[in-house]
Amino acid sequence: MSFLKSSSFRIILAIISVLFFHEYISSRIQSFIYSISLLLKDIMRVCVPFIIFHSVYFCFRKLDSKEGIRFITLLLLCIILSNFLSIFTSVFTSAIALKFTAITCCDSQISISDKTIKQLFVLGIPTFPLYLNVVVFVFSAFLGLIINIHDSCYRYTVDKIASVIRIAVKFLINYVILPLIPIFIAGFIFKILQDKGLQNTLRSYPVNLTISICLMFIYLGIMFIIAALAATNRSAKQIAITLIKPTITGFSTMSSTIALPLSIEAVEQNVLNKENGKAAITIATTVHTIGESILIPFLAILVHQSASVSLSTYEILMLLLIVNIAKFSGSGIPSGGIFIIAPMLGEYLHFTPEALGIMTAIYIVMDSIGTAGNVIGNNLFAIIFDRIYLKVLKRNTSKLPK
Repeated sequence: MSFLKSSSFRIILAIISVLFFHEYISSRIQSFIYSISLLLKDIMRVCVPFIIFHSVYFCFRKLDSKEGIRFITLLLLCIILSNFLSIFTSVFTSAIALKFTAITCCDSQISISDKTIKQLFVLGIPTFPLYLNVVVFVFSAFLGLIINIHDSCYRYTVDKIASVIRIAVKFLINYVILPLIPIFIAGFIFKILQDKGLQNTLRSYPVNLTISICLMFIYLGIMFIIAALAATNRSAKQIAITLIKPTITGFSTMSSTIALPLSIEAVEQNVLNKENGKAAITIATTVHTIGESILIPFLAILVHQSASVSLSTYEILMLLLIVNIAKFSGSGIPSGGIFIIAPMLGEYLHFTPEALGIMTAIYIVMDSIGTAGNVIGNNLFAIIFDRIYLKVLKRNTSKLPK
């Protein structure tokens, strides 16, 4: 009976209800629910800089200067390595798989229905620019290290401010956002079903899209096995359960940043050092995107070969470099990665506007799946990194901050 009261059950019930009964619900009601979803999305986006501030600040506040430098250096190295491995896997696998599948869909019409659910009201909640999250992260890290090194009169004040922010954000998430998550997700599913973009895409490249999605989940499955073996304090089942809410949120909103509060909640349950885990998932959400790393290179090669043109070794290396560089931009924006990568593909790999248009259209309607992969990958990465950090730096788990 406890499962029936859980948020996971309410989310699953909401999804099933929408899938089976959306045709019997008026467009006006669907638009109202969708408007609430957008409102909650704006509220969650506003929370993100504050989440970054208190998470990163308290992480670096409990580190000395040398340890802080080691932590961020090791984290960035692990992120770059993880991104490279996922991109290389996608490029290598797609180059082989596409030789055995016929590509005849270059002229297929990929369209999204004009009949979309409309937003009924806007409350004017401010929208912060994406770079603000990076600025807040850098500021919080330096502030935490400086306050930790210098025993100044400002230490108590800054700690108090960060604690108040953490309490306020947790209250908003636990008592406002989380209870409304089923409605939040239902609104976006209404829109996905009415747009019919996903169905059109699957009709266009059925075999190849299936291969790319299967490749992504196989890669994530390997990461899950590694994370389950690394997390000695948690079972595989426990880890899987904690991934449900952030994954569904990322899938429905097409934004890993919007799912960040739920990802932090999940990571805190799965790592030994909560502060380091929160910092790792916060940074990973910005620059570590497994879903895009698998799907975008696959789509690039797919569209390129649909014009009977194969990528040379040099072009494949350029593709690896372009996608890896783009990982440090565009997270948190629905389909943000493709909008950054597409112009670079046109400039450096001479993709035609038509090819870029087809590739962009495909990825936009597949972005829900890619974002779900991003969220799962980020959570698993945080678990794996927690163990790597403790192993490499030979930390004593009995002395970890609570």
